[in-house]
Amino acid sequence: MVLRTVLVLASVILAMGLLGGGLATGSGDPDLSGETYAKASQDIKSWGGKAEIGTVIGDQVATDDCIVTRSRRPGYLNSSGTKDTTEYVLDLFCGTTLAAPGKPGNSAASPQGKQEQHNLKAIEWINQDPKNCAGQTWCKPLCDKYPGKCSQDVLDYLAANS
Repeated sequence: MVLRTVLVLASVILAMGLLGGGLATGSGDPDLSGETYAKASQDIKSWGGKAEIGTVIGDQVATDDCIVTRSRRPGYLNSSGTKDTTEYVLDLFCGTTLAAPGKPGNSAASPQGKQEQHNLKAIEWINQDPKNCAGQTWCKPLCDKYPGKCSQDVLDYLAANS
């Protein structure tokens, strides 16, 4: 019985060593997911860093309008043998926000697709009357997230009331 217990413990310890049984810790790096590439790269530049594109999925929108799906600092060494602490690697989704015939994107039934539909309906609502933004803190971020979707009247209203 003792031998069996020792063998079980040894195999658990071995498995933890092989599979990385250590505690996970956060990197402390900001999460830029959900931002447009233009906004994320602007933020990185303001921190004294540089944005690098890691992967791109889709080609339906301009690079600046692509959505960051993941941001990270690279884990590799540069040609000098040091880790570049100013570089951020951004993975991008450059498809349309909602799938349409011939255009890849989120399914309207997915949580992301439902959120996109909700956001687009909200934009329609504020475009009907810019005063619908009165007291709403979500109007400007929504217009920033969807460039070209908010009417000029809405943008003028937000500028005058900010």
